[in-house]
Amino acid sequence: MSMVFLNKFCDCLVPWNNKSVLPLEKRKELGLQGKGGKLSKETQFALQFTTKSLIGIVNHIFKEHTPEYIFSDKFQADSLEARFGQFRQMSGGNYNASCLQIFESEKS
Repeated sequence: MSMVFLNKFCDCLVPWNNKSVLPLEKRKELGLQGKGGKLSKETQFALQFTTKSLIGIVNHIFKEHTPEYIFSDKFQADSLEARFGQFRQMSGGNYNASCLQIFESEKS
């Protein structure tokens, strides 16, 4: 993955989400699906935050450790997400499990 691409991608997120779109009625009239190709504020923030974080950590690693390459796929949280999924299931499918519920799940 190119750092140039990540920087350009991050730079185009705000203008992309600020673009003017056809009103929903006009989109329906034209048979277009979706809401116009915009991201929710939360999704835009998360995408920018994640991209900037990846850029920052890669820059830090290259500066401090000078590796030949970095496996960017190692910067993911699938195992952590899976573990919290287990906690939610052990708490009755509760999406917002409390610390106490998680501690009790760990004891089991």
